[in-house]
Amino acid sequence: MGQTKFSVGTGNPGERATASAGKMVAAFAAENNLATIVGAKTAGRLLSGSTFRAGEGYILGLPVAAYLTWQGRLIEGKGVSPSVPVEMSTDALAAGEDSQMQKALEVVKRENVAGRS
Repeated sequence: MGQTKFSVGTGNPGERATASAGKMVAAFAAENNLATIVGAKTAGRLLSGSTFRAGEGYILGLPVAAYLTWQGRLIEGKGVSPSVPVEMSTDALAAGEDSQMQKALEVVKRENVAGRS
């Protein structure tokens, strides 16, 4: 990537319920001013877990690791806040419109124009 800044939309229809490595990428990009994050604040659920047999047919799931950003910030319980907040509308999605993607494209165009100046 070098010194080039780019815009990324982190929003997707299940974003608030999603727990994935995408949060780590978004946090890294935001903390290092590598991207403009567009979308809604993430849910803040990012613990690795393991399951253990507990006997009598029971299985116990426990968190075994937490993820920190490169600057030492815990994502669990806090989430990643976007630079440009845009809520997802289920009505708009049903109509075939993605407000977060539309805003991300606007940001990309605006930053590309500003980068040429």
